[in-house]
Amino acid sequence: MEDIQLKKSYLKVDQPSYISSLICLLVGSIQIVLTRIWAIDASAHFALLTIAIVLISFAIYSITTSIKNSPSVLFNDDILLIGSNAYYWTDFKKASFTGKKPCKCIFRYSMEGMMLQFGNEKPVYLLDYVYSDLWKLKLFVQQIVIEQKKKMEFLQPESPQDDSIYSRKIFYKGDCFFSAYSILYWGTVAILIILSLEFCHIYYLSDCTLAGTILLICITAILMLLFWAISCTMHFFELSDNYITAKNHILFWKKETYSLQNIREVGFDKGFINNRRFSLKLITKDFKYSIYPAGTLSQKQWKDLGENLKKHGVKVRYE
Repeated sequence: MEDIQLKKSYLKVDQPSYISSLICLLVGSIQIVLTRIWAIDASAHFALLTIAIVLISFAIYSITTSIKNSPSVLFNDDILLIGSNAYYWTDFKKASFTGKKPCKCIFRYSMEGMMLQFGNEKPVYLLDYVYSDLWKLKLFVQQIVIEQKKKMEFLQPESPQDDSIYSRKIFYKGDCFFSAYSILYWGTVAILIILSLEFCHIYYLSDCTLAGTILLICITAILMLLFWAISCTMHFFELSDNYITAKNHILFWKKETYSLQNIREVGFDKGFINNRRFSLKLITKDFKYSIYPAGTLSQKQWKDLGENLKKHGVKVRYE
């Protein structure tokens, strides 16, 4: 078999870390710009610069830490190379393909991934967030290393069929306008619009100077980043006898459908507030991985979704 190099998903490596880092970087830049625009005394000038340096330093540290924790991965029939470390399949001991694994990324202690054990070596952990095609390594280990097959067998993609005529669809949508999370979302959008108008006014008063232009660009970037980040948490689900479909209240063009027969397991992840269910993790039989944050769903809807998936023979993990 030819060497296979896993592809890194830089935008998926510890997303909270990246989003917070970019916001800190932009806010730090704004602080520096404000010291050039505002006529302030020396102590205020020093305070703004100090805060800016702290924020920018945190952003750089956070991003570089995430990148360091995502080494290159290459494997073939004989060897697995992770960064500068080499592991031989003849020393293979055991593996775990799904479930939360230890993570060194900022803001998270564990994430979905796989574990490999070689001889007396320490366990090796690889995270699904980091590599877009980690499923290839999982499939290789399961079929070639464990089951001793001669060749990897890939799951044939299935085109979703419209089964609305033959089965009843159940929607798990939540309230995208009046739920607590939705009110938080739309309230944030309203605040962002007001802030953008205010900063446009400031830009006009600054006579469109270079500093004012930089300030406007940074503010616009922060607003767009926050809007995108919150919109990505507005998923909902449609379940029928044969398929589950993930859609988005705001990003209405997003639609991904999975055959229930091709799902290995799903996981319900808790959010950061009161241990409430917040995300659905979906893993297909060939180990492909997707995650759908759904902040508008009530805890009762999460429970009903899990029970209905179990009735269809889908393994459900509560984490």
